[in-house]
Amino acid sequence: MKSNTGIASGSSRTATEVSCASLMTGVVLFLASWLLLVGAGCASSKPQVRQGGPRAEPLMLELGSYLQPFEQSGQPVTYYDSIKGDQVFDGLPFRISGQALLFGRASVESRGESHPKSLENIPIGRKFDQLDLIHYAKWPDTDGNVIAKIRLNYADGSHREFPIVYGGHVRDWKRFISEEREVMTDTNSKICWRGPGSRLGRQTTTRLFKSVFANPRPDKLVKSMDVVSTEQQACYGLIAATVADNDPTRRSPPPIAWMKDQPFDGQLRVRVVDQDTGKPVPSVAGRAYLIFPDDDRGYSPVFYTGEDGSGVVRYPTGQLKSVLLELSRDGYTGKQISWQSGSIPEMVTTRLKAGTPGEIGGVVVNDAGQPVPDAHVTFSQFNFGDTEGESTHIASLATRTDAHGRWVLRGIPKGFQDFGVNIQHTNFPRTSFVTEHPAEHGLTGQLVASVDFWAEKAVLQLSGGCSLTGTVRLSPKQPATNATIFVGIDRYAAGVVRATTDAQGNFTLKNLRPAENYFTISAPGREPEFLTLTITKTNEPLDLTLKPGRLIKGRVTGRFGNPIPGVEISFSGLSELENNPNYFKGRTLEWSTKTDEAGRFEWESAPQKAFGLDISKPGFMARRWETVPAETRDEIIVHLAPPLRIRGLVKDEETGQPIAHFTVTPGLPNAADPHAPNLQNGLVRGFSGGQYDLSYESPLFISSTPHDFVFQFAADGYLPFLSPPFKAGEGEVVFDVALKRFSLAR
Repeated sequence: MKSNTGIASGSSRTATEVSCASLMTGVVLFLASWLLLVGAGCASSKPQVRQGGPRAEPLMLELGSYLQPFEQSGQPVTYYDSIKGDQVFDGLPFRISGQALLFGRASVESRGESHPKSLENIPIGRKFDQLDLIHYAKWPDTDGNVIAKIRLNYADGSHREFPIVYGGHVRDWKRFISEEREVMTDTNSKICWRGPGSRLGRQTTTRLFKSVFANPRPDKLVKSMDVVSTEQQACYGLIAATVADNDPTRRSPPPIAWMKDQPFDGQLRVRVVDQDTGKPVPSVAGRAYLIFPDDDRGYSPVFYTGEDGSGVVRYPTGQLKSVLLELSRDGYTGKQISWQSGSIPEMVTTRLKAGTPGEIGGVVVNDAGQPVPDAHVTFSQFNFGDTEGESTHIASLATRTDAHGRWVLRGIPKGFQDFGVNIQHTNFPRTSFVTEHPAEHGLTGQLVASVDFWAEKAVLQLSGGCSLTGTVRLSPKQPATNATIFVGIDRYAAGVVRATTDAQGNFTLKNLRPAENYFTISAPGREPEFLTLTITKTNEPLDLTLKPGRLIKGRVTGRFGNPIPGVEISFSGLSELENNPNYFKGRTLEWSTKTDEAGRFEWESAPQKAFGLDISKPGFMARRWETVPAETRDEIIVHLAPPLRIRGLVKDEETGQPIAHFTVTPGLPNAADPHAPNLQNGLVRGFSGGQYDLSYESPLFISSTPHDFVFQFAADGYLPFLSPPFKAGEGEVVFDVALKRFSLAR
């Protein structure tokens, strides 16, 4: 016989005791369930330790089939070369051989690049206490956004997920000057590696993050792991993963220090309304592109307008050159608005036009008119004639051709004319097609009528790429192994072709244009060769012997002779090609180095001819195209001056009162007419309150001949004023200006 409470008859406990025991049991079970759920989603919880048994060796997860090469926009990047292979972080092994990128909206909208939305069934097949990830994000996102999820699949059919939080576990793989703060909220995440920056943004660094996740069920066999994108702005990038048992004796070195916060003390409040109704438009995605002096730049995190149509852009006052704001939402034509520094408002109301976007399309064929499947089609937008800093904004749309070579791109405002498309395919050279208006403005590409694009009848014909084989030698009987063959007009240009020689010095180049091509062949310790070859459908093999290179030694110092370490040195081009009208200057040689602690550098593979070097470091005035004469054999001494900083007051000539709003435009002196300088209107800066402050770390024009700076001051109702010339290495200058009022003679 049993009691109603489920306690066996004969028990000596009272009903009250039974009731309390049941209550305590329920509380314990509730707390246990709650802790299990928290542990499943919280990266900062400590790993649970499985009871009994020896610890297993850490297991590096095999990601090979999910990985892609380290590339950006289809071009290889070298930022991670120093850590490729098997590495150890915090006492655990990791295998770094590529990147597995997941879908993110910004990558599609800005680059036309798309990535898979999930990585499924990454094999594990064991029990473990903790999962350690080396990872990052590509493109900024809003702090707190979950950009991906890690799912553990247990052998019993159950699952547990971990969120990957932007600003918690990862940030953008590049720390641009436009990032306000670097610190992350998850205590089990840190920067595990920091590398060099990129050419866009001189104050950037690259970085990788490491996070530790506790397995909430360490006694259960984990069959596999999935990684799933949540389709936010940022792409999630997985580099390496290792599972391990908890080991209290495993030592972790101190984390890499966070970089200091940027002083984002300015706010631009944006209110978006419907152009026809004037009603607020919520859920508009806004992204600001912050451009700093000396071309440092980067995107700020995305914001979304609220129910009142408002959103906020934060930025550092007094530091920007300009701001470009992009606004987009489904069902509306996107817009971009730009402001120069000094003219950035505290609040702006802008209107978006509602409407159903249109689509363009066509077919991609080869020379024989046969369809080309799986060609990558990307949309290019151009803006001509837009006024008042506003223009149409269209995402960088992309797609691939189907089995019949057909393609369609959706999301383009109906009737838009200023566009083109680019086609890439492994069997053809990259080819551009443009409509009438861009062609009239001198943009290159095959002309296709816009009416055909809009009718989805555009025929885009790809000419079969040509190939070239050859051999590179160090001597008639010694092959050059790992020599580089570069084909293109500039190392930063799109559509370049590269190849590397094998152990016998042989190479094969494919997808060359049937036209005149520029070749650069280089190998360590050898003088690079710069060739111009006309490529056809049939080409004789190239056989080339590289001559010994010239050893160049140099030292970079400050104005008082002190050595400057960490100065970046790169190849600018051949002096004989500096003024080449077709833009090929030999800046195809992918060589760079940095000065050591004594400010010295060496290059053993320099050309025997005269050439230019690009010498720069933040905090100094760069030397663009520093000429190294052909006869130079002694050590080169280069002095870097401080940046040019010019500041002062701008007043009314008659009253002496500060001028409320004015602009300053830099330029180059004109020797033929000193009153007609070559103004750089794209670098105009706006100021208010009668004061200005400008800094430059780079000349306005890349040339072996140093150029001075001049500045034009202008304000509504006043005659423009042109400054005298200032030397690039002049340092800090205080220059006050008095503007004269303009009046029409009667």
